Amino acid sequence: MISRRADSAAQRQRIERAIELYLRDCYRLRTVARVSELAQNLGISRPYLSRMVPAVLGTSLREALRRRQLDHAASLLAQTRLPIHEIALRAAFGHQGTFFRVFRKAFGESPDTYRSKVTNCE
Repeated sequence: MISRRADSAAQRQRIERAIELYLRDCYRLRTVARVSELAQNLGISRPYLSRMVPAVLGTSLREALRRRQLDHAASLLAQTRLPIHEIALRAAFGHQGTFFRVFRKAFGESPDTYRSKVTNCE
């Protein structure tokens, strides 16, 4: 029983670290984050990775990537004066329209409104 928990914890750490490293490369290169590309980088099939991640993380791989991208974007909005289109690129969303849509869905407001709120509170 303990061994199974330890294996699960180790597997979770490996997946989270792989996602983190992959996104770090996407941020650095300003490329769009893609599930298929992450799977290719890990040397496993996309279907396998897409089945394995929810079992380990409790969320889909796409959602795990998006949550981390949104956290990074929110940090950039709060800590920089970069234009929104630049934040979309730096957070691996690619297009400003995609970034706006995903951000609004997650936070209930536009990136501009979010920035205004977090920078006026400080």
